[in-house]
Amino acid sequence: MSSFTRYVIITGLSFVTNLGLTVFLTEVITFPEEVSYAIALVTVFVMNFLFMRYYIYVSREGSAKRQFMTYTLSAIGFRGLEYISFLMIHTWFGVQYALAIIEIQVCSSIVKFFYYKVVVFRQKRETVSAVEE
Repeated sequence: MSSFTRYVIITGLSFVTNLGLTVFLTEVITFPEEVSYAIALVTVFVMNFLFMRYYIYVSREGSAKRQFMTYTLSAIGFRGLEYISFLMIHTWFGVQYALAIIEIQVCSSIVKFFYYKVVVFRQKRETVSAVEE
C-alpha cells in the first residue's frame, strides 16, 4: 500500500476519532463541548504524529523528539495559513463558507502529505524502497 493511500486512510480515521471522541466525552462523560473538543484535538494531533512516523512514512531514522517539534511548529503554521486562506476565499471573494473550508482542507491535505514526507519524516532511499514494496 502506498504512503499516500495510508495517509488518506489515517486522515479519515482522524476525522472519525475527532468527532466520535468529542461526542462521547460530551454525551457520555458529560464534559462541556469545548473541553471535549479540545481533548479530541490533542488526542488526534498526537495520534496523527505517531501514525505518520510509524505507519505512513515509517521514519524511524532521526530523533522522534525533533520530528515532533518540527511537526508541531509545522501544524501551527498550516493552521494559520488555512485560516488566512479561509479569510481570503470566504470573506474577500465571497465563496460560501462550507465550500471554502472543503477547498482549503483538500488542498492543504495534499500539500501537507508532501511537506511531511520531505521535511518532517525524511527517509533514507533504502527505507523508502523497502516500505513501498
